[in-house]
Amino acid sequence: MSRLKNYKKGNKTYFQEFIMQNGKYVYIRSWKSEQEYLDAQSAKEKDIVKLSREYPHLDVMLKQKKRQKRFGTFDIKDAGDFVIRCNELKPNSVDAIITDPPYPREYLPLYEKLGEVSKFVLKPGGSLVVMIGQSYLPEILNMIAKSLNYQWLVSYQTPGGQSAQLWQRKVNTFWKPVIWFVKGVYEGKWIGDVAKSSVNANEKQFHQWQQSESGMLDLVDRFTKRGNIVLDPFMGSGTTGYASVKLGRHFIGIDIDADIIEIANQRLTEFTRNGK
Repeated sequence: MSRLKNYKKGNKTYFQEFIMQNGKYVYIRSWKSEQEYLDAQSAKEKDIVKLSREYPHLDVMLKQKKRQKRFGTFDIKDAGDFVIRCNELKPNSVDAIITDPPYPREYLPLYEKLGEVSKFVLKPGGSLVVMIGQSYLPEILNMIAKSLNYQWLVSYQTPGGQSAQLWQRKVNTFWKPVIWFVKGVYEGKWIGDVAKSSVNANEKQFHQWQQSESGMLDLVDRFTKRGNIVLDPFMGSGTTGYASVKLGRHFIGIDIDADIIEIANQRLTEFTRNGK
């Protein structure tokens, strides 16, 4: 018999890693496994599999392997102030920051700090993409512009039941500003300036301020490409992380709330494991 082909060697490596992670032999039963085992024996690699009825068949493991290759990775930092955590990252290491900070007036000082840390961690030409409310738009623009170059304002539309009523302004709003700043000069792809979530996308199962998965998928796809490093310093329940990992980006998440970090970790771990 011939020696293992490259793809079979890759499968063998995957099995071995799976075994080490789970602390026991993996038992496989499927129509493919006998030939796989014989091929392994011919290459004097007899520990690749042991046939039994005690473990789901090979196809399940290979689908999991393919899913892990398709998805990106995530690195959620320990709970802490975003300025401290961002300064622990390598300078000039992040392709894009996509985030949704708190909107109320008392959080305005965060935006100037966000501009400063963005200048530190972003690669030259990297983007800071910030979803904000409209009440303090002029102030926020001025704060971030101290550190980065203003590029554009994107309309993020929330059709259907996501309308917010701003009583003090007498406005019923169906869109949010997404402000786009750049470190240096932007030389990436062309960007359309209207993004949107799905109709009536009101997911709040993980956090009261959670953004819709469909809308964040739009923004991540719009402003980044596969393999990019995406940072969210106000991660919350991890919707930016979900979108980034699903689209094959590498996600770094930061938040000050240890409880919500645990929720985000569980959410992204479950997604990368099961694709849901």
